[in-house]
Parts: sequence; C-alpha cells; structure tokens
Amino acid sequence: MCLARPSKPAAPPVDPNAEIERKNQEAAENEKRMKQRDKALDRAVKQKRGGMGSVSLLTGSKGGAGYFDGTL
Repeated sequence: MCLARPSKPAAPPVDPNAEIERKNQEAAENEKRMKQRDKALDRAVKQKRGGMGSVSLLTGSKGGAGYFDGTL
C-alpha cells in the first residue's frame, strides 16, 4: 500500500537586500577575525623571539634569582 507523502513547503523567496546585508556582515566579521588572528600571531612571534622589551634582571617578575643576593 502506497501512502502519499505531503510535499515540502517551498522556501520563502530570498530578499536581495537581506542577502547583500548578510554577505557584508560576514565579510566584516571575517575581516575582524583575520585582524585578531594577525595580532595573536605577532604576540606569539614576539614572545618566541624574546622581543617583549627590555626588563631588568633584578626587578623583573622572576626577581633575578641567581644574580642578586640581598644579604650583601
């Protein structure tokens, strides 16, 4: 016995203005994402090279252990 399947309703027509707006928004988000990726890459490269600026061995975050003896 064959049962008739109801046909799928047709998709509503796409508004050309809405489609253009969506593409513009996607392009802007993609550009923002690429800029953030470039900044993160630059930070990573600077960290790997040690180019984060000059830091004193004595006053740095590690305290210059091995270079400075406070009892002298």
